[in-house]
Amino acid sequence: MRRCAVYLFYDRDGIVDEYNIFLLKEIKKHVENILVVCNGFLNECGKKKFETVANEVLIRDNIGMDVGGYKEGIAYIGYEELSKYDEIILMNYTFFGPLYPFSEMFSTMEKIDVDFWGITCHGKVTPDPFGCIPFGYLPRHIQSYFLVLRHKLFISDDFQTYWKNLSLPVKYTDSIVNFEAVFTKTFEDKGYNWTTYIDTEDMEERSVCPVMYYARELIEEKRCPIVKRRIFFHDYIDLFTNTCGESYQLAYRYIKDYLGYDVNLIWDNILRLENMTDINKALHLNYFLSAKNADVKGETAKVTAIFYFNDEKQIPYHLQYINSLPKDSKIYFICTAAEIKERLEKFELAFYQYEIHIYLDSSWLTWDDAIRKIPEEWIKENELICLVNASGTGQGLALSNISSWREKNLKSILASKAYVQNIIQTFENEPRLGVLSPFKPIHGIYYEEIEKEWQEKSDDVKKILSLSNCSYNLSVEKIPIAPFAGACWIRMPVLKKICSLEISDIHLKSKEYLSVSTMACSIPFLAQSIGYYSGWLFCNDYCEIDFTNMDYMVRETNKAVFKRWCPGLIQDLAEIIENDNGVVPLNWKRKLKNQLKKRLPFSFYQLGKDMWHKLKRYRE
Repeated sequence: MRRCAVYLFYDRDGIVDEYNIFLLKEIKKHVENILVVCNGFLNECGKKKFETVANEVLIRDNIGMDVGGYKEGIAYIGYEELSKYDEIILMNYTFFGPLYPFSEMFSTMEKIDVDFWGITCHGKVTPDPFGCIPFGYLPRHIQSYFLVLRHKLFISDDFQTYWKNLSLPVKYTDSIVNFEAVFTKTFEDKGYNWTTYIDTEDMEERSVCPVMYYARELIEEKRCPIVKRRIFFHDYIDLFTNTCGESYQLAYRYIKDYLGYDVNLIWDNILRLENMTDINKALHLNYFLSAKNADVKGETAKVTAIFYFNDEKQIPYHLQYINSLPKDSKIYFICTAAEIKERLEKFELAFYQYEIHIYLDSSWLTWDDAIRKIPEEWIKENELICLVNASGTGQGLALSNISSWREKNLKSILASKAYVQNIIQTFENEPRLGVLSPFKPIHGIYYEEIEKEWQEKSDDVKKILSLSNCSYNLSVEKIPIAPFAGACWIRMPVLKKICSLEISDIHLKSKEYLSVSTMACSIPFLAQSIGYYSGWLFCNDYCEIDFTNMDYMVRETNKAVFKRWCPGLIQDLAEIIENDNGVVPLNWKRKLKNQLKKRLPFSFYQLGKDMWHKLKRYRE
C-alpha cells in the first residue's frame, strides 16, 4: 500500500525529544510521505531533527489542538495529492513506540478489508459522561492518536464534507465529544466499516479503556506496538478509582525488562515535562530494601557521606550508624560551631577506619554552602553521596515524636551494612534514579504538617530553580518527592548541579529564608532538570510500622467522614469536604444512592441509573 502520514506534534518548550525521531524513522519504513505539523513554537534544533525524517515540516499557531493540526495538514497536502495514496495516517506525539516492529501491524492490516482503522479502541459508555454527545452515550470508537483512513473514505464526499464542517476544539473535552468519540460511529452509520489492530472486545467488560488500564496485557499478550505517554504521569485518582494502582507500573516494567525499546526515550521526555510527584505515583517509585540481606551483583559505586551538625547533642545518635557505610567511604563532618567540632574530635574517630574530615564554618546555612567546601577531586571521584542532616530538632516540639522520627530517619538512610549495599545496588540497577529520600514522618505532631508540605517555601524553591535555568513542572498542590529534612542519597551529577548554583539574591541568602528544608525541596527538581527521577526509600524493618500508621490514619479519618457524609469514592468525598462551610446539610442524595446500590440487584440498579440519566437529559 502507498501511505502518507500526518504527524501532529506539540511541545511547550518547542523541543523535539528523541522518541519522536525514533517513532518517525520506524514509520518511514512503511510510508512514502511524512508531513510533521507542529502546533506552536518549534526551536531550530527540533526543526532540523524533524527534517532528517520528514518530507516537510509545517509550523502553525497552536489553535484547535490535534483536530486543528490534522485539518491543516490535510489541507496543506491537498486532496488531489492525497488521492494518489491508499492510506492516510493521522497520528500524534502522545505515545511511545514501536515496542514491536510496525511491519507486524501493517502486514496484518493490509489483509483486512476495511475503510478505516486504528491501533486501539475505547469501549462504549452509557450514559454519556460528557452530557453533550449527540447519541446520548459515548460510542465504541477508534482512539484518535493513530487513525488510518483508506482511499474509499478520504476521497468520498461524506468525509470531505464532514472534515470541512468539523469545528476546531477549544478545550480537550471538545476534541473528544466532537471528533474522537463520534468519528467512528458517524462513518459506521454511513456504511463504512472499521476495525482496530488490537482486539480488546474481550477486555471491555473490565475496562472501557484497556490501553490505559490494561496496558501491560495489551503489550505482552496482544503485542500492542505502542504505549500511551500519559500512563507515566496520569492523574492518580483515575488509576486508583479503576484499578488497584498496578497498571502503569506493570506496563513500564514489562517494556524495560523484556522488550528492546530504549526506556531512556521515555525518561528523557517525561522528566523534562511532567511533575515528579505524578510520575512517582504512576510508577510507584518506592524502594523497600532489606536491612538484613544484601543483594549485590558485583563491584559497587564509591560513596561519600556528609554529616551536617549544628547541635552537639546529635553527635552520639548519628555516629552509631557510620559503620553501615562501605569500608572505602569518605566522610565529611560539617560543623557550624567550634564546640561541635571539639566534641566530635573527642570521639575516637580513628576507630571507624574511614577517611574522615571535619570542617568548621559558622556561616554555612544550607547543604549548598556545605557541599561547596568539599574538594573538587572528591566530586569527580565519588559516585554516590549520602547526605545526613544531623541538625537540632527545634524548640517547642514533642521530644518523643522527634526522637522516634530521628530513629526512623537514620534507619531509612543507614540501617546496616547490608542495607547500604542494597541502596548502592538499587542505584546500579536504576541508572535514571537520582535521589532516594526517606519517607516523610506522619505520626504525632507531624501529621498536621501534611497540610503544609511546602511550608510556604514554593516561591523560594522557584527562585532557586530559576538560577539553574532549568525547565520544571512545580505545583503547590503536589507534594514534592523531597527529603523531609535534607537526609537522602543522591548521585554525583545531582551534587554537581547543586554546587553549580550561584545564589546571590539577598532574600535567598538570608538565614531566615534559605533553610535546609528549602534546599531539600529543590533537590528533586534539580535532579529532574538533568534527567534523573526521585523515589521514596523504605527500610523493611519499618514498613510494618508505616503500613499500620497509614492504615490507622485512613480508618480514623474515614470513620469521621463516613459518619458525617456517608461512604463514597475518595474524589467525591474530598470534593464534598472541600466545599463544606460547616453548615452544609447531610448529602441525602449520596445516602439514597448508597442504600439503593446495597439493596437492589446490580442489573436493576444499573437500569434505574440509566433511566434517571435519560430523564435528566430530557428535562434539560
